[in-house]
Amino acid sequence: MDRKVLIHVGFPKTGTTFLQRRFFPLLPGARYLDPESEDGGFLADFFERLCYHPVSQPFLDETRKRFETLLEGLGEHRVAVSRESLTGNPFEDFANLEKICAGLRYVFGKADIVVVIRRQADFLNSLYVHSVARGCFKSLHKFLNIRRGEFGRRRPVQEHPGIDGENLAVGELNYLRVYETYARHFGEEKLHCLLFEQMRRDLGSFSTNLAALFGEDPPPGLDVTARRNPSMSRTAAVLIRFLNRFAALERNPLPLVPLGHRKPDPKGKVSRGTMLVGKTLRKLSLRSLGKLLSALLPSGGKFVDGELARRIMALHAESNRELFRRAGLRLPEHGYFEA
Repeated sequence: MDRKVLIHVGFPKTGTTFLQRRFFPLLPGARYLDPESEDGGFLADFFERLCYHPVSQPFLDETRKRFETLLEGLGEHRVAVSRESLTGNPFEDFANLEKICAGLRYVFGKADIVVVIRRQADFLNSLYVHSVARGCFKSLHKFLNIRRGEFGRRRPVQEHPGIDGENLAVGELNYLRVYETYARHFGEEKLHCLLFEQMRRDLGSFSTNLAALFGEDPPPGLDVTARRNPSMSRTAAVLIRFLNRFAALERNPLPLVPLGHRKPDPKGKVSRGTMLVGKTLRKLSLRSLGKLLSALLPSGGKFVDGELARRIMALHAESNRELFRRAGLRLPEHGYFEA
């Protein structure tokens, strides 16, 4: 029997942590090549460079050789690889998608591709909350480039990423484009789309469908009722977003950002009180604080909801409808477009 290589490429915010920690490693009859493990460690460097840096032909040749050597030493016939960033960078209009697909095709050959998608409005809401958890303090409208009620283009990140920050163009979140790009490189018969909504509502059914791609049953003892990496509540995210103005986090490379919308003094002169608050917050994990606040303040709804969510889904209705036709997904019943 030919070896089956399956690559789970994302999207982010679609249960990838659950799949990487509690599904692929426990799947019977398959070997999960964890990029963080000793065996698959070279893949972490490959994915990082493939997604965010230039790659040379010698580097691709060496990676393919190492992967082929690794396969020869494995007794299992089925191999799983997972990295959520392989659907392209939404903060750069998915400009690296073509390069990613070409690199994966060269190294892994005609592998099977699994991509999990999520309603665009819900995806953007989760992505914004995730950015807040990592230090973002800009408003939702600036994050989504909504200007005068219209969806604008992505703005290049300026000198201070913590102030100008990452942002994206809502119109570029086109799942059909990702589908077609992977289908062109691997063949449509090798491309498998699954829905995050099915994972959330019926994990047992989702797991059965995913395991079937390996010709296997789901991992034994899989807890289909457990909560999977829940994000912060809206109320908690609002508070953390406010505190992010004081703390130096991943998205704020400056030593300290004073409260307010003005840029920091280039000489770093801030008030003693602000300095004290910032010093205190740096000793705390705001991400952990966000989880605690979410438990205490679970309400607040969504950032992307109501009319804004409807407008986002209307913007993508045509491409979602074509994806429904091409991939046979049950998109209408999950609100991707009106049937």
